Amino acid sequence: MPMNDEIGRTERKSERPCATDSDRVRVLRKSYYHGLPERIRQIENFWKLIDGGKRDQETLISLHRSVHSLAGSAVTLGFDDIGRTAHTLEIICIRLLEAQDDQASDSSDQFEKLIEQINEMAKNPVDDREVSI
Repeated sequence: MPMNDEIGRTERKSERPCATDSDRVRVLRKSYYHGLPERIRQIENFWKLIDGGKRDQETLISLHRSVHSLAGSAVTLGFDDIGRTAHTLEIICIRLLEAQDDQASDSSDQFEKLIEQINEMAKNPVDDREVSI
């Protein structure tokens, strides 16, 4: 509904109540939580390519970017355990990118265990404050 001030300008009152910062964060966390399976699936798909022998620079960089993004965004939005585990995955990616890790089977076992941990964490958040579904 328009309201005139002393100078004659018209202002509108918001018909919706303003969301608080905590409401916005809760919405972001919920959205992020629901997007986790797709993010994890993308990482798993890149890993399958690499583990299957496609260790070209482009695939390694794509894997690293996906893992790096997960590690940073998870911590930012309060999914600390997922972020820490993803950071460990990121270290594996960096070693692969720098060709310091010639033992693909060692990386494979470790990577697969860590991604499985992330999958479990994504299904069962530790802190109810993290996701209000």
